[in-house]
Amino acid sequence: MKNYIFLLFLFVTCSLIAQSRYKIATWNLEHFKEGSTRGFPEYKDDYDPPGPVYPKREAENYEYIADVIADQDFKIIALQEINGVTNSTLAGNRKHESRELEKLISYLGSSWSYIIGTEGGSQRLAFLYDGEYVDGVSFCQFNLQDESIQSKGLFDRQPIAGFFRFKKDDDTMNDLVVVNVHLASGQFRNKNHDEAMKRIVERIEVLQNNNDCFPTGEKDIVIMGDFNANRFDRYKEDFWDDMEGDGWDVLGDKKETYSPTRLSGSPLSLKNSRIDYIIISEGLDEKEVLQDQGYIHYGLVQNDPEKFRLQASDHIPISIMVKIRADND
Repeated sequence: MKNYIFLLFLFVTCSLIAQSRYKIATWNLEHFKEGSTRGFPEYKDDYDPPGPVYPKREAENYEYIADVIADQDFKIIALQEINGVTNSTLAGNRKHESRELEKLISYLGSSWSYIIGTEGGSQRLAFLYDGEYVDGVSFCQFNLQDESIQSKGLFDRQPIAGFFRFKKDDDTMNDLVVVNVHLASGQFRNKNHDEAMKRIVERIEVLQNNNDCFPTGEKDIVIMGDFNANRFDRYKEDFWDDMEGDGWDVLGDKKETYSPTRLSGSPLSLKNSRIDYIIISEGLDEKEVLQDQGYIHYGLVQNDPEKFRLQASDHIPISIMVKIRADND
């Protein structure tokens, strides 16, 4: 009897702890467009054997991705490479602006919503969030000045920001801003990435002062996405250390403890592709973000990387846990 009471107490305690925090994640879904095949960049002539080509997504792929989101208990997801219709607008009626996200929501449930950026063609930025737990209060696109650096434009798709407010038992709790980024492809483009991040941080500072996209003075900010930059490779970007010296914390400090975030090579494996990251502002201290490193869900691919790539993506989702509490900042 005592053992039963103890186990019941442990179950209730764990349940309460789990309910006291929400997971927010970033995930590049690898050209999430109906009718599109995948396989780049591994499908090259200089690979022996050459990498596989993956067929267009079927219904089971949407169900698989929805199951990952549900099983990992994500409440907000910053998505990259999402197809959108030509005439989409960030602030208008979101219905049918992405057929793919509409289909994904049909498996997730009616409480889910999304917002998708207006740029990037079939590889746009988007937010997907569960309205049962969070309110998507406001959204904006950065519309930063673009230019070509190292033979590539800074912004094939402009960053988007979402101001989210947590809910618990129908009560309004704390809020935060999530900025979704997808920097220029090519890990060697370190100067390109440095300039892009400089402009992104400057725009965040402007938005913090104009009460437009999110309230003036909001300090709880997360930047997450596909940076196409490896903090630990030989192409050294300055922005990692510059941001950490100026009120930000990159939640990935050591190569030894920050595993690859993307499947690469032929055959597929987790090797050296560490290009997805989460960066938090100093307003999100250890009392609110309950970890000092982004959690890479590599367990999803360990046993069968080919299946994961076929069903979902070459990128692995990364998440952080954010505590639910009364908003005092």
